[in-house]
Formats: sequence, C-alpha cells, structure tokens
Amino acid sequence: MDVIFDGAYGTQVAPLKYHVHWPSATDQFYVYNPTEINARRSYYAVNYVPTFRWDGKYIKDPSDFGTYAQWYSFVRTTIDTLSDNPAPIRIEVEHYLSPPDDPDSIYIKIDVIAEEAVSGTLRLRCAIVQYWVRVVGQGKFYYPFRDMIPSTAGEVVPNLSAGDSLHFEYVVPYDSANYHIDRMQSTVWVQNDVGKAVLNAATGFIPQISTDVPGGVPLRVVLDQNMPNPFNPTTTIGFSVDQDGQVRLSVFSPTGRLVTDLVDGAVGEGSHMVTWDGRDRTGREVGSGVYYYRLDTDKTSLTKKMILVR
Repeated sequence: MDVIFDGAYGTQVAPLKYHVHWPSATDQFYVYNPTEINARRSYYAVNYVPTFRWDGKYIKDPSDFGTYAQWYSFVRTTIDTLSDNPAPIRIEVEHYLSPPDDPDSIYIKIDVIAEEAVSGTLRLRCAIVQYWVRVVGQGKFYYPFRDMIPSTAGEVVPNLSAGDSLHFEYVVPYDSANYHIDRMQSTVWVQNDVGKAVLNAATGFIPQISTDVPGGVPLRVVLDQNMPNPFNPTTTIGFSVDQDGQVRLSVFSPTGRLVTDLVDGAVGEGSHMVTWDGRDRTGREVGSGVYYYRLDTDKTSLTKKMILVR
C-alpha cells in the first residue's frame, strides 16, 4: 500500500492499495490488473504483505508492532510528521467521467507547478482507484488499485526551476462492468525513482460530466485566480462546484500553516465569490508575502498562489 502525502498547503493523505496474492490469483482486484500490480510490487521490491510505503519509502509495517493500538499511534504520528514537510511542487488536477451516452472514458488534466527548483529521476504517475467495493465472500476493499495512467513507468518530469510548470492530459477508457463510477478516484503524484520519495500528490473523486450544461461544456469544480493579485488589503476569489455539497476554501502560509477558512460548509451548485481581507482566524492582519488558497470538495482539491503586499 502506498501512503502518499500532500504535505504543503494543508494535510492530505492519498492512499493507494495494490492487492497482491501469492501463489494463486484468487483476489479479484489482483486478477483485474496483475501486470501493473506486479510492476509496482517489483518497483518497491516487496516480498511480503501487508506492507506500507510511507511517502514512497519503507518506514514500518503493522507486523513491527505488538498491538493495533501501537500501530495506530505510530500511523497518527507519522502522518503528522510527514505532513509538516512543505512540498517543492504543487499539483492541480481536473478530471471527470464522460456522460452516459458517450464511450466510457476518464478525462484527466494535470498541472505540475514548481514552487522551488527540483531535480532528480522524476516521474509523474496517475492511478485510478475505487474508494470501496464490497465483494461477496471477501469483504469490503478500500482504495483498491485499478489502472495506471499512462503506465507504471509514468511520464518523465525534467528538472524544474522555481515557477516552471508542466501540463499533461489523458483520455482513458474504463471498464464500466467492473468500475463503480460513483466511487472512482484519481491519485496523481510526482516521485523520484532514486530513493522513491514523493514530491507531492493530489487525489479526489472523479465527477461525472453534466449533460445539462448548454453546449456540452462539463460542469466541474474550478478554482479561479484571485483578483487583484498582488493585493492590498483585500482580494476576491471565485470558485465553481458541480453540485450542492460541503466545501472548504482555506488560506495557508508557505509552510502549510492554516491562516483562515473563507468557506467551510454547504454551498450550492454553480459559481461563488468570496473576499479575503488579509486577516487570520483571530482577526489579526497577516504580513506581506506569498499565501496559498485551497478549495476542498468531496471530489477534489485545488490550490493556487496569491501575494499580499502591505
């Protein structure tokens, strides 16, 4: 199981579970895609299960502890520690499923933005997983792996200077007979193949395209660039959501510390505008500098940068 951390600009854990069964293939998730599952097992040199790779690296497994309580305490501490590390890049993902009257496809657009210079044997990888599936006689499976896009090798990411960005787009057919479209997620990460460290990750549920939007344009989750930018003392942030639901729009410092929540609750489908006055949760003015604002829904997370000049 990969446990991939989006540590900067708010904590997010992106679990990705590969089902491996030796020596017979009785696990339906293993049977579905054994080639790519075995490729990822070989990538990590795994020869036993269950085992975890935290942020791409081996740290500890459940078998290293005497009780579940000890393992759970270790997991909490590990997540808190790793999520405090600012990420050198950010990843923005826009994804949706084709409408029912089209061929079954997943559309994914990915932007990788360097916040500082990064180098190494870097690869962009994207996996399709399902949040959970119940199987008769086998129980409930959480975050089972389905497919790697474009492959387990991933896309080459060159060395980047601060401010550089890369854009990737994929259209991938999926098996509607085996996928549960209301539980599908994409997990995207950039990984250094030397040492297996993960630079950052993004994950979220994949919404289905709306067939009710005029012109066939997909109604989707969008986070706009704040205006004005740079700003003093206030700025406006626009965002759109594809359905009624819970939304959180938060401001973070460059180290990932929460500054304030601009929205935290239920909002309706469509476009919305909010204003930030440059103050934290206690009402105190914050100093000049770079800040990040992040939109979280039940399907995706999007992050952008803004600059406050006092």
